[in-house]
Amino acid sequence: MLCYAISHYRGPPEGRVRFTQAMNAISEAIYEIEAIPTEDEAAWSDLSVQFQTCRPIDSTNMDDIRSFAELLIDNLAGVVQYNGRMDLDITAVCDIMRDGEGSALERFALVNTVSLDANQAECLDHEFSSFLALLTDISWSGPGVGWRQWFWQTCTEFGWYQTSNQPDNAFGSLLNLEFFESWCQQAYGDAFTHARLEQEMIDTNTEYGGFTPDVHNVVFVHGTIDPWHAMGVLEDLSDTATAIYIEGTSHCADMYGDSPGDSEDLLDARLKIKEIVLNWVL
Repeated sequence: MLCYAISHYRGPPEGRVRFTQAMNAISEAIYEIEAIPTEDEAAWSDLSVQFQTCRPIDSTNMDDIRSFAELLIDNLAGVVQYNGRMDLDITAVCDIMRDGEGSALERFALVNTVSLDANQAECLDHEFSSFLALLTDISWSGPGVGWRQWFWQTCTEFGWYQTSNQPDNAFGSLLNLEFFESWCQQAYGDAFTHARLEQEMIDTNTEYGGFTPDVHNVVFVHGTIDPWHAMGVLEDLSDTATAIYIEGTSHCADMYGDSPGDSEDLLDARLKIKEIVLNWVL
């Protein structure tokens, strides 16, 4: 595709305290789940009911357990990534986890219930086989459209898997790199070894320049809340490759039309993008 120009997108103290308290409760809930013994069938059965899984959790299937944990954490990732664009936002999640009734695990289950309702889902399909079916669906109109293509990019270009097995991680220890790498192998073939993935990432950064690409007529737009800003260009590279870093906004916020709840920073950013693009084309 021939491109002339590109627009590339990727709290206060009191809020920070509330966030920390909510995160502590989330971490407590996740580690409580991880501590359930494999052989405690009653506890896993209760957990299945509590988190509204479509089928009972098989505690002997480690891929299912990791998939279950990934979905629960992904509830949070989706809220943060599109904060302000859905009914469920960061403040609502923090309110539940900090001020809600019951144990940390019960409040975390409530976040899952609210997330299911927001997505109009009847239950949480935690089974890894269901996810793998999306990745291996090659039909033109099946439910896998988008999933297979997106994860192909992660396996062949940039990785950026959200692992949780670092020491003292707030999100538990179940989601290691090997789990995500297995998606590539099971979806696209055994050739996708760890060594190949490492080389693919090196090739991508060599081809495109990593954080310092040699580009012109590009504006890099990011929001401070968007988790993906960590992999983006946040400062001007040149007069023709500029960066706009919007305070308090999340993923792709600048690409929506103006709305009454938009901040001045966001409104100003849209005007600046318009001005920059007009200078390119006029």
